Amino acid sequence: MTIEAIQQLRSMVVDLVRADGNDRKFTFRGVTETLARDGGILRIDGMDTKAFDENPVVLWEHNFSSGVNVIGKVVDTRIDKKAKAVDFDVEFVPEGTSELADTVRDMVDAGFVRAASVGFRIKAFEQLGEEQRAEMGGPHWVANEWELNELSLVPVGADPAALKRMIPHEPVAPELVAVASTTDNDQLVAAMRELRETIVDLRTAIIESEESSEAVAQAIETGRASNERDLAQIEERLAQIRNDMTGGNRK
Repeated sequence: MTIEAIQQLRSMVVDLVRADGNDRKFTFRGVTETLARDGGILRIDGMDTKAFDENPVVLWEHNFSSGVNVIGKVVDTRIDKKAKAVDFDVEFVPEGTSELADTVRDMVDAGFVRAASVGFRIKAFEQLGEEQRAEMGGPHWVANEWELNELSLVPVGADPAALKRMIPHEPVAPELVAVASTTDNDQLVAAMRELRETIVDLRTAIIESEESSEAVAQAIETGRASNERDLAQIEERLAQIRNDMTGGNRK
């Protein structure tokens, strides 16, 4: 399987999640140890999130002067030690609650707003001299301990690497690795596409529930049966692939 095909599969997974009603949730890389535009570096292992965890607010452009600037909340925070970065799952406020949040959400979804930025309070920092700046690539200061106050979405952030994540953060499943090592996977791709379309149809039916509860019940039952059939086909195909890879049916 080509890289393009693998990306297509992962895109389908994303669409499945989005089609299941999570279209107001996005993942952003909020902070890294990249040299920021303000001349500083925030050490990831020095981040204190205790207060933030109690109030994981997401703002627009660091504006905390009024509650109307709250556009969402962080529902999960993950530290990527290898990348020296922190990722945030951001969920926007419910549609219709805030005109600002709806506008920003639409711009994020369309790709016009991609940057994130953390609001913080430095607790311990090191001012660097010329020799140290030269060795580290130019920073004037390094915050070894700092408190995370809030996360904001912004047009341009201080950290050039703090951007919307384009792929799911979860690792690639072993089954997908197995599929990638085969060439006969058109059936699996078709099954995933059909499953995605079924879920999209089911969501549409739920949205129209105000007009016909009976139609919703029928759609749910049809969707459940279709999903079970498609998932069974996928499981059967994956079992066959695993069996082939272990030599069970190798010719």
